[in-house]
Amino acid sequence: MTLCHFIRADGHPCAAPAGKDSQFCFHHDPARSLEAKKARLKGSEIARIKKLAGGDDPSQRKPLKTVRLNSLDDTRRLLASTINEFRSGQITADEARVLAYVANILIGAIKDGEIEIRLSELETRIKERALSHDRF
Repeated sequence: MTLCHFIRADGHPCAAPAGKDSQFCFHHDPARSLEAKKARLKGSEIARIKKLAGGDDPSQRKPLKTVRLNSLDDTRRLLASTINEFRSGQITADEARVLAYVANILIGAIKDGEIEIRLSELETRIKERALSHDRF
């Protein structure tokens, strides 16, 4: 097995195995520098998420605050909070994307419910007027 030829800042060689058809390991191979950078970023993001959530142990994770979502205003507040949490690094882009997607579905359901209520009220008024006209 060939070891990576990269020399670290302390003067010692990297001890990782070299990649197939390369003199360097995955992280030090110039041909794979973009892939290595993405892997490092993803690894640090996963570590950050675990730290925010309380680590690997589910019993140590912080409970999520229950949010009331009965109206469009409630949902707008959730979206505003999600944007702020994403911008401050408290949640990842994937988490923000999922919350925004689900909130959008909820907005549609709330609007549909409001339309059903209004339609029902209109139907009731029409029936009442029809009955009042039939009396005369």
